[in-house]
Amino acid sequence: MSIDNIHIHPNDHIIDIVEADYRTADVFRKYNIEYEASGQLALSAICQKNHIDVDLLLDELNRSVMHIPFPHNVDCTLWPIDFLADFIIHMRHTYFKITVPDLTAFIQNFTTSHREEFPALQELTGWLESLSGIILRGIRQKEEVLFPYIRQIAHAHAGKVPYARLLALTLKKPLDELKKVEEKEIRNSLEHIRKITSHYSTPPGAGITYVVAMAKLKELDDYLQHNMYLEYELLYPKAMAIEQELILSE
Repeated sequence: MSIDNIHIHPNDHIIDIVEADYRTADVFRKYNIEYEASGQLALSAICQKNHIDVDLLLDELNRSVMHIPFPHNVDCTLWPIDFLADFIIHMRHTYFKITVPDLTAFIQNFTTSHREEFPALQELTGWLESLSGIILRGIRQKEEVLFPYIRQIAHAHAGKVPYARLLALTLKKPLDELKKVEEKEIRNSLEHIRKITSHYSTPPGAGITYVVAMAKLKELDDYLQHNMYLEYELLYPKAMAIEQELILSE
């Protein structure tokens, strides 16, 4: 296998590409390439067969496997609240908006087509749909109500505007309600998904699509855990501290 986890080449076989990095599966699905059925074909051959520009596909595949490291010495607890909010929206919420609907449809199709082979996975779609609804409803509430308010009080506090105190309401009640729903329901859904999938493990003899499905679910789980940390341990406490300062200011 010529895959080196850094650069994909025209002579690499489809199955080797997907096995090397599950994220390439999304690119193949975009081009309607059945990576499991076409696994033993080289990338150049499948492009020729399907009249696809091999250079274009190579570019998308190589971009899909790019690893952007997060420096270990960058302390996100020191980020300004505006930057933290923007990071969450653009790097986390955008990921969820794109990934969750696509992953839900992918898992539904997978479990339906493998109903007899993997009967234990049949509950997976229901729990993932429930999780999807919780995530997307929460994002809408945050981006339409909570985050604009947090930005407003942060700007007023930083600029020391004379009417800043008048802008301060109270985040405690809406945050308590949101946390109660998100922490309880997201964690509950994730616990069931982990149990159904045996913590995203792949049974012996399962095909590459099963491997991709578990990897994508694990990725979602990891991003959810990190996002909960960014929001509930960093952003909201910072915002509540600013709000309290404004309320107590003369």
